[in-house]
Amino acid sequence: MTLSNLKVGDRATITLIDAEEPLLVAKCAARGLVPGISVGIVRDGDPVLISVDDVHWAINRPDAACIHVEHLRKPRRSLFNFLFCR
Repeated sequence: MTLSNLKVGDRATITLIDAEEPLLVAKCAARGLVPGISVGIVRDGDPVLISVDDVHWAINRPDAACIHVEHLRKPRRSLFNFLFCR
Protein backbone atom coordinates (compact mmCIF):
# COMPACT_ATOMS: atom_id res chain seq x y z
CA MET A 1 0.00 0.00 0.00
CA THR A 2 1.21 3.52 -0.72
CA LEU A 3 0.37 7.01 0.53
CA SER A 4 -1.71 7.59 -2.59
CA ASN A 5 -4.08 4.74 -1.56
CA LEU A 6 -4.98 6.23 1.82
CA LYS A 7 -8.06 8.33 2.57
CA VAL A 8 -8.65 11.36 4.79
CA GLY A 9 -8.24 10.48 8.46
CA ASP A 10 -6.09 7.39 7.83
CA ARG A 11 -2.81 6.95 9.67
CA ALA A 12 0.11 4.90 8.46
CA THR A 13 3.78 4.17 9.08
CA ILE A 14 6.24 4.67 6.23
CA THR A 15 7.96 1.38 5.38
CA LEU A 16 9.84 2.14 2.15
CA ILE A 17 10.49 4.96 -0.29
CA ASP A 18 10.74 3.20 -3.63
CA ALA A 19 11.92 5.91 -6.02
CA GLU A 20 14.18 5.67 -9.01
CA GLU A 21 14.99 9.35 -8.57
CA PRO A 22 17.47 10.02 -5.75
CA LEU A 23 16.04 13.55 -5.59
CA LEU A 24 12.68 12.24 -4.29
CA VAL A 25 14.41 10.26 -1.54
CA ALA A 26 16.41 13.36 -0.59
CA LYS A 27 13.27 15.58 -0.57
CA CYS A 28 11.47 13.10 1.66
CA ALA A 29 14.41 12.79 4.03
CA ALA A 30 14.68 16.60 4.28
CA ARG A 31 11.04 16.67 5.39
CA GLY A 32 11.58 13.88 7.90
CA LEU A 33 9.69 11.34 5.79
CA VAL A 34 11.77 8.25 6.39
CA PRO A 35 10.88 4.62 7.16
CA GLY A 36 9.40 4.25 10.64
CA ILE A 37 7.69 7.66 10.71
CA SER A 38 3.94 7.79 11.30
CA VAL A 39 1.91 10.08 9.03
CA GLY A 40 -1.74 11.07 8.82
CA ILE A 41 -3.75 11.96 5.73
CA VAL A 42 -5.29 15.44 5.98
CA ARG A 43 -6.51 15.65 2.36
CA ASP A 44 -6.39 13.09 -0.41
CA GLY A 45 -6.32 13.92 -4.11
CA ASP A 46 -3.51 15.72 -5.89
CA PRO A 47 -1.55 16.85 -4.01
CA VAL A 48 -1.93 14.59 -0.97
CA LEU A 49 -1.72 16.64 2.23
CA ILE A 50 -0.12 14.71 5.08
CA SER A 51 0.69 15.54 8.67
CA VAL A 52 3.81 14.52 10.53
CA ASP A 53 3.50 15.51 14.19
CA ASP A 54 2.17 19.09 13.90
CA VAL A 55 3.62 19.83 10.45
CA HIS A 56 1.72 19.49 7.15
CA TRP A 57 3.34 18.58 3.84
CA ALA A 58 1.85 18.47 0.35
CA ILE A 59 3.10 15.62 -1.86
CA ASN A 60 2.08 15.22 -5.49
CA ARG A 61 0.28 11.99 -6.33
CA PRO A 62 3.09 10.34 -8.37
CA ASP A 63 5.54 10.91 -5.50
CA ALA A 64 2.99 9.65 -2.95
CA ALA A 65 2.69 6.46 -5.03
CA CYS A 66 6.41 5.79 -4.39
CA ILE A 67 6.04 5.95 -0.59
CA HIS A 68 5.02 2.56 0.77
CA VAL A 69 3.22 2.47 4.09
CA GLU A 70 1.64 0.12 6.59
CA HIS A 71 -1.90 1.23 7.38
CA LEU A 72 -2.53 1.72 11.11
CA ARG A 73 -5.93 0.44 12.13
CA LYS A 74 -8.01 2.59 14.41
CA PRO A 75 -8.67 0.85 17.74
CA ARG A 76 -12.28 0.06 18.46
CA ARG A 77 -13.77 2.07 21.26
CA SER A 78 -16.13 0.40 23.64
CA LEU A 79 -18.70 2.11 25.83
CA PHE A 80 -16.58 1.16 28.86
CA ASN A 81 -13.53 2.96 27.39
CA PHE A 82 -15.66 5.97 26.52
CA LEU A 83 -17.11 6.28 30.03
CA PHE A 84 -14.20 5.29 32.24
CA CYS A 85 -10.90 5.71 30.36
CA ARG A 86 -10.77 9.37 29.51
